Amino acid sequence: MCGGCESSTHILWNCKFAKEVWKEAELGLLMLNHPTRDFVDVVWALKERRVDLDWDLFAITAWLIWNNRNSFKHEGKCKEEMRIAKEAHELRKEVQESQNSSSQGMASGYNQWRPLTKGRYKVNVDGAVFAKMGCCGVGVVIRNEEGLLMEAMSKKVHFPLGALEVEVMAVEEGIQLARDLGLGDIDMESDAQTIVLAVGGTDPGPCFIQKIVEGAKQGLSAFSSWSCSHVR
Repeated sequence: MCGGCESSTHILWNCKFAKEVWKEAELGLLMLNHPTRDFVDVVWALKERRVDLDWDLFAITAWLIWNNRNSFKHEGKCKEEMRIAKEAHELRKEVQESQNSSSQGMASGYNQWRPLTKGRYKVNVDGAVFAKMGCCGVGVVIRNEEGLLMEAMSKKVHFPLGALEVEVMAVEEGIQLARDLGLGDIDMESDAQTIVLAVGGTDPGPCFIQKIVEGAKQGLSAFSSWSCSHVR
């Protein structure tokens, strides 16, 4: 937006516009003294310095900065920095409320994090519904057995879906990303218990997600081995 290099680090971190958004978001971020190649390097550097950072708000803010950049580039529309920061806080609150309501109806049993065996990859998927914006979002993070980040993606869905539909769509995106990377053995994790039971078990789930679940199962058949677990 400022005519600088179109790298992920510049767009999301080094750009004057992005810096002002981060300032308005009031996350108390420290600017890095050394240059970074990719935005993921910024994330790792911040993880080393700020263990108490609100990572949900951080991720939402970065997502909104990126979407604003796309709107400016393709439609010539640009929001003010303060407005983006305000929307980030509103969405963060909405995500918290959604997580709290989901946990109240959740079964007591769940799988805690456990290290992977050698050669396996953990695929964490998640979906979120942003009712006020009339859209949804899905995210995928893939790590190896040492916990190192192999790939990550997020996608905005420009039409309203239900919570379960978004969660199963996130599973589909995770499967596709893992296949694109040529992975053979994966362990998928989701905080949506209904989806985990539908994809990894014999329960087909509600009728309105069954077709998507069937597609997900077909995609999983391409892997040498796979599992699907519920975490929170």
